[in-house]
Amino acid sequence: MKKLLFAIALITFSCKTNYHCNTDTNVIQLKEACGISVPINNTVYYVNTGNPITVYRVWDETKPWTMLGMWWSLQRPSGSKEEYRKANAICPEWSPLTGIVSAEIKHGAKFFVGTTKGVQCEDVQYNDTSIIQIFIPEPSKSLRNVSAGPWN
Repeated sequence: MKKLLFAIALITFSCKTNYHCNTDTNVIQLKEACGISVPINNTVYYVNTGNPITVYRVWDETKPWTMLGMWWSLQRPSGSKEEYRKANAICPEWSPLTGIVSAEIKHGAKFFVGTTKGVQCEDVQYNDTSIIQIFIPEPSKSLRNVSAGPWN
């Protein structure tokens, strides 16, 4: 069922924009492509061959260097911070989720799409979910029209 939902999400994702899928990939190939191990499930590698793609990220406003991180979402964060944290497997010790930033993935930028992989935090464990995450290896080169504000 999880794979079916992911396939439907990717079909929807692909039909709404102009992406070019270079290859299905796995963590080993991600490590070779990015130089790091990426904890993301059911991963597909893309190059944006169409218009800019709007993405969103939660971040810690007290740490400005975290604004342009590598983990992004296609949907603007909504609901409670705890619901968002659980759905996206974001440990409390990583960020208080005080800000939301939006940006556009530039034409030609490379990124990965996959579902959320669970994580063991200091005091809580989050399981894998079907939430789609975007991993952008070089956000400072791949993003434009960055806009940040508080998460109210």
